[in-house]
Amino acid sequence: MIDGRRVWLVSGRIPYARVPRETWAERIHAAKHLGLNTIETPVFWNRHEIRPGKFDFSGDNDLRNFVDLVGKAGMYCILGLGPYVGSGWDLGGLPAWLSGTPLRTNNPAFLESCSRFIGAVADQIKGWQVTAPGTGGPIVLVQCETHWTCGHDQVGEGYLGELTRYIRESGLNVPIVNSNNLWKSVEGQVDGWSASGPMLGTMRQLVAVRPGQPRMVIDLALGRPAVWGEDHADEQPPHRIVRRLAEVCAGGGQFNLTSLCAGTNFGFMGGRLGSAPDAFAATSDSQACLVDDGGRTGAAYRAVRRLAHAASRFGRVFSNLDPTFQPIGVEPAGGEGACSVIHASGAQGGVAFVFGDEPDAAKPRRRVLTLNLSDGTTLPVPVQSNGVTWCLFGVNVSARSRVDYTNLSTLGATGQALVLFGPPGASGMISVNGSPVEATVPDDGPPVLIEHEGLTLVVLNEAQVDSTFFVENAIVVGVAGVKTDGTPIPAPDSKAYLRIGADGVRRQVPVEGPAKKPRVSRPALSAWSDAPLDDYLAGTSPRFAAIAGPSDLTSLGCAYGYGWYRVTFESDRARRLHAIFPFAGDRLHLFSEGRSVGVVGLGPGAAPDAAIPVQKGEQSLVILAENFGRFCEGAQLGESKGLIGEAFEASPLRAPRPEIESGVPLEVLAFRTPLWDVSEGDMTSPDRVSWHLHHRRKTPVLMTISHPPESSLLVVNDKVIAFLDRSGPSRVLLQPDLLGKGPGRVQIAPLAHADSEQLRSDLAGSVRFDECVSPLFEDAKISFAKWEPAPAAAYGAARNHRHAADTPLWWKATLSGTSTEGAVYLHASGMTKGQIFVNGRHLCRYFVATASGKRVPPQDRYLIPASWLKSDGNNELVLFDEHGANPSHVRVTR
Repeated sequence: MIDGRRVWLVSGRIPYARVPRETWAERIHAAKHLGLNTIETPVFWNRHEIRPGKFDFSGDNDLRNFVDLVGKAGMYCILGLGPYVGSGWDLGGLPAWLSGTPLRTNNPAFLESCSRFIGAVADQIKGWQVTAPGTGGPIVLVQCETHWTCGHDQVGEGYLGELTRYIRESGLNVPIVNSNNLWKSVEGQVDGWSASGPMLGTMRQLVAVRPGQPRMVIDLALGRPAVWGEDHADEQPPHRIVRRLAEVCAGGGQFNLTSLCAGTNFGFMGGRLGSAPDAFAATSDSQACLVDDGGRTGAAYRAVRRLAHAASRFGRVFSNLDPTFQPIGVEPAGGEGACSVIHASGAQGGVAFVFGDEPDAAKPRRRVLTLNLSDGTTLPVPVQSNGVTWCLFGVNVSARSRVDYTNLSTLGATGQALVLFGPPGASGMISVNGSPVEATVPDDGPPVLIEHEGLTLVVLNEAQVDSTFFVENAIVVGVAGVKTDGTPIPAPDSKAYLRIGADGVRRQVPVEGPAKKPRVSRPALSAWSDAPLDDYLAGTSPRFAAIAGPSDLTSLGCAYGYGWYRVTFESDRARRLHAIFPFAGDRLHLFSEGRSVGVVGLGPGAAPDAAIPVQKGEQSLVILAENFGRFCEGAQLGESKGLIGEAFEASPLRAPRPEIESGVPLEVLAFRTPLWDVSEGDMTSPDRVSWHLHHRRKTPVLMTISHPPESSLLVVNDKVIAFLDRSGPSRVLLQPDLLGKGPGRVQIAPLAHADSEQLRSDLAGSVRFDECVSPLFEDAKISFAKWEPAPAAAYGAARNHRHAADTPLWWKATLSGTSTEGAVYLHASGMTKGQIFVNGRHLCRYFVATASGKRVPPQDRYLIPASWLKSDGNNELVLFDEHGANPSHVRVTR
């Protein structure tokens, strides 16, 4: 309720931190153009508090300006306050300096930091709440935390309850929503839902369990973030997206499309997903989004636009639906021969959603379903090509015109004009003020316009509705879109478009001849110069400084990206050393005598171990360590990066095949809390997958699990030592005192609902054991140097430098022929893996191939925002390639 008026939120996400500030207004306009009335945006804590107590809300971090733009567009705003927001971002938005602190729980140190952050954000935007004095602002909701799905009441109250208190004490007084899927309810919060599957049943269940609350799908995702090394997942077809949204609306639910607007994981900010140990988020966040990172839209955008407009423009109907009116109906699951009618009704009228075949059914049919209305009359409803039609009943369109029924879908209304649409050639039936009228949906040609009972009925086919837009006090038909200032954009080759005023007056508006397109120069690259890193690779750079021992990158002042380590050690003989790095994260590029000897770690092109050539006497091993992105979800949040702990010379250990053995069921949360999708009282299965290790030496054993199982406990000789989920841990060091003198029993105990036999089969091929024969760093001297761009003086003509194969190299060229009028794309053809800098600013990671040249999906082109380019077109482009690939095939296009 706002000013005593019910508000129906039709929302989508625009992550301001992933979108350049100069395009914020364009993306907000695209959302409004789509039919949304609300923008949700997550606040990434680590963008604003890089160091404890030092906040930055300027430039691209100007949250207040973003919220202000939303308000100026006439839209509401949902603020994803966090402090944890997930979203494929490094550490879920939490600052790196929190690593080592228990996260997302009632830890005093963590809560103190959360309080400071929430207060700083509130100081920026509390005057922009709808409840603020005067005219108020656009912020209508704040979201607290994200996907907190642990069923531990004490910890939940101690953490989420405190966050709620901080939010209120900071001056934020709009409603608070969560996305906990009922795992943990908190007094003073609206229980939201997060999912992407069938929605009608969920909405009805929410009515039953939360009868006094609005139903809100706060996180309706259309796909997962793209991952390095994986091809783009099959995107949902447009009709299925619309079907899901229709199910939400039919169930009386509001939605927030978190897959609305794509963006870029700038710099090193891509996170690590919880679906696997090596699921690192790619640079572009465009997968499954309706608006890509360049601002382009496609078929899914057009399909969603039809329903989004109806939901927002008839929000008073949806917001007044009677939650107790839940008639029995057929589940609208779709498929061949499936049809369903879901009727929702309330004080401001009703709507019937008519679901037919899904278009991808084996034999989809053009359906006409006949409804039997409450007075006994029948209404044949033609189902749209996307498989769903929504029909209004008993809705006041204006002060004097009430739509009794219609068998066509509604786009929206303005003043006395109502826009309806359906399949070409369908027979449309509309009754206004008790007076029926029929109209045939045009196959082609102009729209059908009917003056009836004080209304101008605009009847369109499905193609025409995609070129129909609402502007101030009017409807325009036959245009390509609307500019941010409300000016229609003529359709290609059109000579006129139709304008229908709110008073029903219509006129053809002539289109002036196409303006002469300004000549746009083609982006061009100069010859490349390079800057070798011979002194780093040899370990002779004066920037190396001694450190006490193996240390994580964050503690060494490198919270993100890379760092150089030099390990100086002695060997009593020459040999090839089989080395493993149990605690390292995430990738270690190893160099001996200036030459690459392999990449150890995770992701494409990396191996679990390395064979290092060792000479007799003292020598140095140089390591370029990379933080490839911290977990942004799952149970392993807050992992350390870099050269951590001991490394070992290793030898494979033979282990018997796993067996199923019985054990006492264990309560999972007694070991550790919070854990996700686990409740108090949840026990492990009595069936455990077991290995018996006959290892009598007093040396550690490394257990590697390439594909960790879901929600399981790792038990060694009846002692629980780790919780496993899909994210890991993928490496566990088993100390000799833990394994004992006899055969060491290593067991994985899954939750009670798991199929233990299937788990045994899966683990048989994904678990290996290595004996850690001797430590490598025990008497070594270790030094560290920060990774940083090469100075200008280091660059020279590429042909004048010779460098070893598979070693890092910096490249620089001048990019000309650009302007600030539009973005360009860098195609990293011929490169491997590295970083892109534009005019001194760190753009992003790229990863297109391994050192051997094997392609790495999912992307080979990278957006360079127009705002990053100089108006004179003289731009500096710098690449850092980890394997020294030559950029001769790199190109830049519009």
